[in-house]
Amino acid sequence: MIIKEHKREGWEIVDMVAKNGEALQLVAGTVLAWDIATNKDGSVILPTTATIRCMAGVALETFGTSGQPDAIKRMRAYGWYSNLFIAGTTVHPGAMLVPVNAKSYLTLAVSHADSTAAAPSELYMCALAGTTGCAIATSTFSTAYYYPAFMRCLR
Repeated sequence: MIIKEHKREGWEIVDMVAKNGEALQLVAGTVLAWDIATNKDGSVILPTTATIRCMAGVALETFGTSGQPDAIKRMRAYGWYSNLFIAGTTVHPGAMLVPVNAKSYLTLAVSHADSTAAAPSELYMCALAGTTGCAIATSTFSTAYYYPAFMRCLR
């Protein structure tokens, strides 16, 4: 864990070092979950049904494929992050964001598109939207789908 001190000009942040447990690269901006189902060794993977409550953070750098020398990288577990993949429409500041099964992005924690119309359950929430906008995440990892959010995976 790398805890950076709070300063007047910025947010308090907590970064962690983890290794990729996937057979594919995990691109910077991808949301990550602890792999408690198979490896149980500090590996991170895309969120799955079994790990959706074990959010680890968001990749700060691109993780190499599992087993490769560049598979160990940094992720943000707590604090502001400006390049997060999300999917949703009518996203407002403070909207709760949750992981999506087997996806690289977060989505709104409500059952419909407008993040201001309902009070969602915080059960799986791991981020708060930082600005107003609309975005649709895809597997192409285009920077057009980056979105600022406040990560809060430490509980």
